[in-house]
Amino acid sequence: MMAAAEGSSPDSRSDRSADAAAAGLEGLREAVSAGAGRLPDAELVAASDVVERARERLRLSGAHTVVALAGATGSGKSSLFNSLIGLDLAAVGVKRPTTSWATACAWDPGGATELLEWLGVPARHQVSRLSMLDATREDAELEGLVLLDLPDHDSTEVAHHLEVDRLVRYADLVVWVLDPQKYADAALHDRYLRRLSGHGDVMFAVLNQVDRLTDADRDIALVDARRLLDDDGLAGIPLLATSVVRGDGLVDLRRVLVDRLHAKEAARARVGADVSAAADKLAALAGTESAAGTDAAVAGPARAGLVDAVARAGGLDVSPGRNAKTAERRARRAAGWPPFAHLLPDRASIGADAPVTLDEGIVDGAVHDYAVQVSEGMSADWAAAVRSAATEAEPALVQRVVAAGQPGNKVTTPSAGARSWGVLQVVLVVVALASVGWQLAATPDQLGWLLAGLSGVTAVVLTPVGALTATGSARRRVRRSCVRRQTALHAAVDDTVVAAVRRELDAHDRWCRGLDTARGI
Repeated sequence: MMAAAEGSSPDSRSDRSADAAAAGLEGLREAVSAGAGRLPDAELVAASDVVERARERLRLSGAHTVVALAGATGSGKSSLFNSLIGLDLAAVGVKRPTTSWATACAWDPGGATELLEWLGVPARHQVSRLSMLDATREDAELEGLVLLDLPDHDSTEVAHHLEVDRLVRYADLVVWVLDPQKYADAALHDRYLRRLSGHGDVMFAVLNQVDRLTDADRDIALVDARRLLDDDGLAGIPLLATSVVRGDGLVDLRRVLVDRLHAKEAARARVGADVSAAADKLAALAGTESAAGTDAAVAGPARAGLVDAVARAGGLDVSPGRNAKTAERRARRAAGWPPFAHLLPDRASIGADAPVTLDEGIVDGAVHDYAVQVSEGMSADWAAAVRSAATEAEPALVQRVVAAGQPGNKVTTPSAGARSWGVLQVVLVVVALASVGWQLAATPDQLGWLLAGLSGVTAVVLTPVGALTATGSARRRVRRSCVRRQTALHAAVDDTVVAAVRRELDAHDRWCRGLDTARGI
């Protein structure tokens, strides 16, 4: 065991370890939540199982350490189990694991009851070391140990395999008891050791029954077993040589167990290893690289391109100049000369206020291009989720853009003010003509001619004034309408496609941050 850093107490190290385990666990949970509905269910379910199992283990007794002895038929693990607990279980009437169940022995079983229930070890397969004999110094050293003797992992019984697989996942520490004749068995290395390459901190191995080998053969077997473990990715785990018959290595094995028990870190280390391994699998499945859309230098131009394309698809990209010219012409006709011109059809302005007709083909392409740009750097599954979200939001975008392009107040239609100028001029012209008619039909007088002249001159003088006033007002109305349409267009894009894609990018960001935390990065 490494010496504690100066000023660092075991309690403070334990607190830091607990915080790290909790943070990693929360990170994995966050990643699973973010990936739900976006990534393959099988991988997420497996990671979710790790989260639930880890939560349960951290909730249960932290004063106990679960150590599982796993090995093949004939490896002598049950004899090693009996030797460690100092009991012949057959003599005390405890049923050995001739079925698919493991056998458990607990030192100081107080508080371990719920833990044993969680492990799924029936009461008839449990034994308490301290309930059978008076406590010795050796027993006190192993206080808090829950030792499991697992079924043979190479048994022909499927139930045995399932029990071994389950408890290897649940144990805080796993001791692999290697048979001196079968330690190179491919089933052991392929089915278990290689798959647990990230769990080196919570495993070690013993080459058992070395009394059956000569000293030279024992050394050769140890070197070869070490090589195989290294090839499995377990270069750091301890490898001991043991013999129950001669007592070889039992003291060392016991010392390793005592050290792990006193550190009280095994449960959290196992949780950390499980969480990290699950996070590694998810990272390999869907990556942890940031999406291009999280970079403002990419997201901004991509959005601008989408807005421009949608505006072009609906004809909303036209500058206000065209509508302004139409509005000015119609305003001049309403307020200018000749006075009755506004009563005639304005063929040049037909269609000026027609509703927006959206080219959905352009919109489809623009939405797809936008999704591709912002999802660059994502895995295929995540990129597909982004494209799907953008596509699902497209109908709402189309509806909003069409609504934003409706003529509504008919911006090019002359205003009431412009029409008032026209009415005033008509009145003045009528007064002038009536005055002239009166003069011609009756006795001419100076007042009548004065009224006729004044009305006519006023109508002529007011023509440019009315035209300027009306056209100026028309231009302002067109500009305001253009601003409103552009604002509505931007809001439509942001509230639909951009918002849907942003939710996916946020979920991906949570995925990346969660996995980095779970992996300790």
